[in-house]
Amino acid sequence: MKTGEFYAFTAQIKEPQAFEKPSKSARLPLISLLIVLFAGCGFFWKEISAAQSELSSVEKFFLPESAEVVEQRNPIYDLVISPFGETLLYRDHHGKVYQQELVTSQDRRGSVIDLFPGMSCEGMKMSPVGNTLAVTFSTGEVCLKKLDTSGDPIILLGESDRITESLAFSPDGNLLAAGMTNGSVIVWDTQSLETVGVIRGKNTTAFCVLFDTPTSLLISFDNGLEHWRFREPNGSRKRWRRSKSWRIDQSVAREMEVTSDGHYLLAASFDGKVTCWDLSTQERFWEQKLSLPCARSLQISRDEKTFVCHGDTDTITVRDLNTGEPIIWLTDPDMGTGTGARFSMDGNLLYSSSSDGLIRFWTIPGESLIGTVVTSSP
Repeated sequence: MKTGEFYAFTAQIKEPQAFEKPSKSARLPLISLLIVLFAGCGFFWKEISAAQSELSSVEKFFLPESAEVVEQRNPIYDLVISPFGETLLYRDHHGKVYQQELVTSQDRRGSVIDLFPGMSCEGMKMSPVGNTLAVTFSTGEVCLKKLDTSGDPIILLGESDRITESLAFSPDGNLLAAGMTNGSVIVWDTQSLETVGVIRGKNTTAFCVLFDTPTSLLISFDNGLEHWRFREPNGSRKRWRRSKSWRIDQSVAREMEVTSDGHYLLAASFDGKVTCWDLSTQERFWEQKLSLPCARSLQISRDEKTFVCHGDTDTITVRDLNTGEPIIWLTDPDMGTGTGARFSMDGNLLYSSSSDGLIRFWTIPGESLIGTVVTSSP
């Protein structure tokens, strides 16, 4: 009831003729009742007005001309940056690999190339030198692709039933290793394209491979990490001689990184732990437990003071390499589960990918999100 209607209604009430006019003390309860009724009507009228206003704004929100349409994009994986820092490369969940020009001045898309039209990529790794990309396909093939040429990819391993689980270039880019699901590890010379070493499988997957020096290799198996050394072939022998030098107990590593001097190893496991090993003594330096297992995105910064290991939702943490403790938190509530993170060449920016299909770039000095790269993943 509106306030005016309430006053009009009370004004029309006449005193009963058959009864004696109530005394002043008898009128007090009636006055109190009228005050309560008046306050109640005012309260409910306020609530009704607020509800009408809210309903009006909701109706306006759903009008076609005012509704904001949010495009749903597919997840992207295997985020890498070319050695010269001018392009991003990523794989979507369909297996398409895109080479995309980096544009960070505003939120817009640079020129994009579909590197392997009609083919489904399973994984990829960028060489630390040159412009060479190693890729594996669902058909079992392992290929090299020169990004500065328009030629076809170079096939190192043809179609087979073997599935490649991991790839790694040596620090000088001269060797490429591939870890297989049957436990075998194959090593190629990237210049001659010949197979120079094979480590036979043990019916356990080689989940991750990593060169800690140009001629030695770390392999993550179910039961720990193994270290293999290669020696130059003698005379006409094309295969490198190899020998296992040591083994350490480590939960299955999903991704590994080593410092440039080969002294410290970071191993991110499927159980969500990140462990730092002193390779000179094979002893654990520190270990940290993350809230979620990391994606294949472990990377040490160029100054080797920090590292990033993106796998959580909403937040990326940049961590101290000496302790493993987080020192920078980069947060966006709209970001999905992390699938990758890479430092820019100068270390001032961090690029991250997630399950929402967008690539975000963050400023490390400012510790904030500064933009997005619109990907070609539909």
